[in-house]
Amino acid sequence: MCLVLLVNASLLLRGFKSALTSDPGQATKNVLVASFDLRQQQMSAAQASRFIETLRDNATLIPGIRSAAGGLGGFALLLAASGIYGVVAFTVSRQRKDLGIRMTLGADHARVLRLVIWQGMRPVLAGAVVGLA
Repeated sequence: MCLVLLVNASLLLRGFKSALTSDPGQATKNVLVASFDLRQQQMSAAQASRFIETLRDNATLIPGIRSAAGGLGGFALLLAASGIYGVVAFTVSRQRKDLGIRMTLGADHARVLRLVIWQGMRPVLAGAVVGLA
């Protein structure tokens, strides 16, 4: 198990290095970058909030921004789902004998399925609580 995690971490770092050093495939000379220091403009908190909201609304009008954000969100969801599947599959494979004994002693399929789903959802719920906090 540790070897698998080590290999995955190595591949992840290699992917990040590749992403940082590769050509983005577009002319970066046409990319507009802006930086704002709202403290120097002496804006109140309400004015700064309105400015940021207007800036965000105008940025979403740029063609392709919404589809790119949706695509990245979908990819993140797929990645999270595959990770959850891996954890649940690993847990079930480790508890195969235990689940077999439970079913032999009379537990019905629905109860065993509820147990497996609950064990898989506990880390998900903990992650959601930490992520939303």
